[in-house]
Amino acid sequence: MQMTDPALTRPDLDPRAGELQPAALYGPRMRFEDYLQFLSEAPLDHVAGLLHERALAAHTGNLSFYDDTRGSYRGYVDLSGQEPVYYSLNLSPLVILPAMLAAFLHGIDVDLEKYVERPLQWLHDNRYGEIAPHVFGVLEEAPGKESQIWLKYSAEKAAIEADYAQILRQFGNKTLAEQHIERAIGNAQFVMAAADNDYSPKFDLVTGQWIPSGWHAKGRSVEALARLWKITGDRRFRDYALLFGERLITLWDARRGPFFRDEEGHLCFDSDLAGPPLRALLICYRLSVAQGLPDKARRFLRYAIRFAKWLEARQERNGAYPLRIFKERHLNLHRDSQEELRWVLSHRREPGSALHLNGVTSPGDVANITLGLIELMECTGRRTYLESIMLGTAYCLYVQNMDPTSVAYGLPPSWRHIEDMEDPWQSLDDTYSGDQGGLLERLFLLLEESMSDRPELYR
Repeated sequence: MQMTDPALTRPDLDPRAGELQPAALYGPRMRFEDYLQFLSEAPLDHVAGLLHERALAAHTGNLSFYDDTRGSYRGYVDLSGQEPVYYSLNLSPLVILPAMLAAFLHGIDVDLEKYVERPLQWLHDNRYGEIAPHVFGVLEEAPGKESQIWLKYSAEKAAIEADYAQILRQFGNKTLAEQHIERAIGNAQFVMAAADNDYSPKFDLVTGQWIPSGWHAKGRSVEALARLWKITGDRRFRDYALLFGERLITLWDARRGPFFRDEEGHLCFDSDLAGPPLRALLICYRLSVAQGLPDKARRFLRYAIRFAKWLEARQERNGAYPLRIFKERHLNLHRDSQEELRWVLSHRREPGSALHLNGVTSPGDVANITLGLIELMECTGRRTYLESIMLGTAYCLYVQNMDPTSVAYGLPPSWRHIEDMEDPWQSLDDTYSGDQGGLLERLFLLLEESMSDRPELYR
């Protein structure tokens, strides 16, 4: 059901008379607190209609990054100058493509050959790294790291290839489906090879060595392997998914929390590594239930609930989550100003950049965490998580650029100061990215579906 979004209407005009003005003239007019109250009190079918309209806007924004000549998605668009400047093609398809597939499954018209098949081929042609026959992954693109195959990216690609193959099977294209299943298996073989090498997050093709530090993407690995188990029926994928789930818990216990990043030599929570681990624990819970292992299942669910509580305790009043929280508490004491963060973002270089990003939030990560909380609420039937879900959703809606004249229409800012709610469509470094938009699109579609399927959880 379509409805008027009060955050985008002029208070001095009567919406009943049809006198609404483009949000481009003024930006959001309703205070965030009032907008949150509106979402909490509006009829569910009204909110679901709003979410669908916003998903369509995010979809439009994601498509704007597509380079028709090269057949894939560009990284960021920079709006700091008089003309928009698009970055070159990068790994953003790993986040945009799941949104494209979700949109297709929710009835949105998507040209799969153009917007899914071609970008997957671009990734295969340009970011392919092989460590053994039929064992390959996705190469990093950052300067100085081009020889590194990352577990995080490889797991993401395995999951996308499997999901796409499932759709192709359903529509009778078995030949193309088998090609993508083969690619999914090759990426999954790399994921399992990482597990066999102490769950290392990277492999360097130049040295031939596994690298023990980095982004410990156990959650994405579980998601990918569970999809391979579903589509192939090969128990190895299920068993390795559970091994990664166990390792996730072991890492949590050893580090006393979700400090799954040590890229710069300091343990830290990274919001990019929050949503997938939460969902992974729920996947392992379901896999254990299906195997008739109640004790193991309860353990996975207990850690999922513990993780959710940890996240909720650190969620800001405006719904945002910190981009970084360091294990060493003194590194968290200083929260940078907007001016300091703008300078850091425009000059930052890995490694070490994480040490200078206190006070930043990533709207896409807020969406990803909220996706995990929705799944947890559906799994447990507990409305305990509803407040955090609606807070996170309200934040994502509030910062989504709905200026129809803007190049960044439908997209959230790449970076926001975590406390600031003024000028919410403005990015700290004037950039907007499709991977952020992809996560918003998935959130809005899933929440719309959840409200329809499980209305008792929302009222």
